[in-house]
Parts: sequence; structure tokens; C-alpha cells
Amino acid sequence: MRTAVLTVFYPGMQPFIDAYIQCINSQSDQGFEMVIVDDAYPGPISLVKERIQVPCHVIESPFTPQQNRLEGLQECQRLGFDLIICSDSDETMFVDRVEGVKRYFAQRPDQYLLFNNAEASHEGAYFDLNYKSVLCLDDIVDFNVLGYGAMNLRASLVPFLVSLANNRVAVFDWWVALRYLLSEQSVEFRPDIKNHYTVHPDHFVGPALAVSKARIEQSIRVKKSMYTEMHAFCQQSKKEAQADLFLKKSNEIALIETYIDQYSMDSYFDRVKSYLERKDKIYWWQEAVSLSVLAQNQC
Repeated sequence: MRTAVLTVFYPGMQPFIDAYIQCINSQSDQGFEMVIVDDAYPGPISLVKERIQVPCHVIESPFTPQQNRLEGLQECQRLGFDLIICSDSDETMFVDRVEGVKRYFAQRPDQYLLFNNAEASHEGAYFDLNYKSVLCLDDIVDFNVLGYGAMNLRASLVPFLVSLANNRVAVFDWWVALRYLLSEQSVEFRPDIKNHYTVHPDHFVGPALAVSKARIEQSIRVKKSMYTEMHAFCQQSKKEAQADLFLKKSNEIALIETYIDQYSMDSYFDRVKSYLERKDKIYWWQEAVSLSVLAQNQC
């Protein structure tokens, strides 16, 4: 299976470039090629290519993160790759990620999508994405564990992913995961195949960063856009049960906003903090907790 590792180089990722190149050159299975989307990376990409030991293909795509990822996926398909390993350039892959992904798809010819684990440590706290080995739609309605940088797929899935282009959603990888699980019963998650998630201000990663009002506000915005778009799509597709689910979730976010208007963000923050402190992990966008769940927590 001809395999590509797909990544995006962008302004601001320079502090991570050395570690990223090292993780590529250290892969236990070197039978892959790089596809790099150049999003106005500040510096000659040719110098970066010289340091990478596997063949590299570069395309220019100075657009939005969503567009750049979709352009990269289509380029991988045009180049004739069978497998695509999506990789964020501000984090690193464990040395056996390529090997593990290739082994998984070789053993499961009927599978088209796989997500792997990511772990991080920061100021004494540890976090990983391991939630369940098999996930269905209901598992990621309230929060997400299926990130783009941990996505691995057969190239035949690219047209479906491209069809999901939507600038109204705030987080594309959660949109992809939800839409995929609308049409498929489940997706596998492999805790033993890993990335190292780099903690920095642009990353929102569980308990490795403290719960904050800014994180709550961002989670509200993300969920508001996601639930609105999912509800609209389910209505259009005549998926009535799922449409009702996402309408319910939209209403939960509206009630949170009303609560904050009436009682202040400080009050809501204190209740969320108390609730999440009882959790072993805090996943992406979990900080916007419904009032009904918070009420149960106070019982």
C-alpha cells in the first residue's frame, strides 16, 4: 500500500520544525512519502525537504486550515496513494505510528478510517485521547476525541471528506467525525498507536491546561455552530431521530447562554469547574456543560 503522511507547514510552526522532522526521520517503517501543504511557511521549503529522508511532495495552499487540509487530501489522491496518515506539524508522531497504521489497514481490508491516540503532559498533568476502542455517534455528541491529526484513511474516502467542506462549522475535524458516524455505525480508535500532543497556547487539551472562562466561551461557540449545522443536515437528509438529538443539543447551548446572561459567567464557570474537577480527563469542547448535567452534579 503506497502511503503518504500529510501535513501543513504554516507561519508560527517554526518552533516545532526540528522535532517534527526528527519524528519523520525516526519512523520505524520508512516506506512512505511526505505530502506537505505550504501555507505561506516563512522560509525555503526546499531546505526543509533536504532534511527529510523520505520523498517529499509540496503544494502551495495559503487558505483556511480546512481548505488546506482538503487540498492536501486531494493531492494525495491525485498522486495515487492508497493510505493517508494525517499529521499536525506542531505535534510529533511516535516512532511506530506509520508502522502501526499500515499494519492495521493491511489486516482489515474492509476498514476505511482509523483514529489513533494522542497523549500530552504539562506541568505534572497527563492527558490522552483514549476513551473507547470503538466509537459511535452518541459517544462524540457532547465532546470530541477524534482529531484530524490522529486520522488515518484509505484514499478512496477522500471524495466523501471533500464533500463535507463547510465554512460555517468552527471545528472541521469534529464535523468530519460526526458526519462519518451518521452514515457508518462506528469507527475504531487505537490507543496503542500514538502522537505526542504538544501543549501550547493554541491547543486546547484536557486537564493539561486549566479550565478557564476562555475555554468555556470557545466551547460554547464551537458547539453552537456544530449543533446548528448537524441539525440542518439531518433535517435535510430526513434523519428525524438525529435531527431531534441535535436540536436538543442546540437548545442546551441556548439555555447555557441564557444562564450566563442572567447569573454571570463567574457563576457558570464555578459550576463547570466543580463538575469537571471530578473527571479523569477533559476532552475537546467538553467545557460547555448542559445545565441539566450540572444540576445532577449538585445533587
